Amino acid sequence: MEPWVEDLFLEFSTSPLREAIIIMNDAFMRPDELCRIRWEDIRWNDAQIYIPTGKTKRARRFVGLTERISKELRIRQSEAEADVPWVFPSVRSRSGHLSPGSLDKMWAIVKLKVMVEIKKRRLAPLPADLVLYSCRHTGLTNFNTAVGGDQAKVARIAGHSDIRVTQKYLHPSVSDAAEVMNEHNKARLRLVKRA
Repeated sequence: MEPWVEDLFLEFSTSPLREAIIIMNDAFMRPDELCRIRWEDIRWNDAQIYIPTGKTKRARRFVGLTERISKELRIRQSEAEADVPWVFPSVRSRSGHLSPGSLDKMWAIVKLKVMVEIKKRRLAPLPADLVLYSCRHTGLTNFNTAVGGDQAKVARIAGHSDIRVTQKYLHPSVSDAAEVMNEHNKARLRLVKRA
């Protein structure tokens, strides 16, 4: 998901989808992990969110609480009912918290609005396979780039037990390919001139 696409989705999203997009991008959480966040799982002073459950032992982990996430969650907290433990409560759900399916429905509605806006602005079309889970992939790909391709670190932060799973999440960008090759060619010419 390119940054401009995220910006468009955020422009047309309301709570709780807006927070979901930000948290999945910045903290690489799965939708079900996000839906089950309890206020007690947020470590404000340590800038972390604890994920106590998951498919594997590695899924139980701490993820970062970025400034962007913190801002959104502080707003939610100020509007939350005191006796409700869930960050994303739902009165219709037996569990008491929002379901990933509800987020997917919100995403589909916003995606249609974004597609109309893209046509109006004459922007590139959205990838056909763009789903809410793409936010997690995008965040992990961006993190991988920022840590210099340290896939072991990415696997740990993603909660993966197997690095092969992590590799499926990483979608390297080709947007800087021309710039990289220009630098390569300049270096090559300097070597040729010396010889």
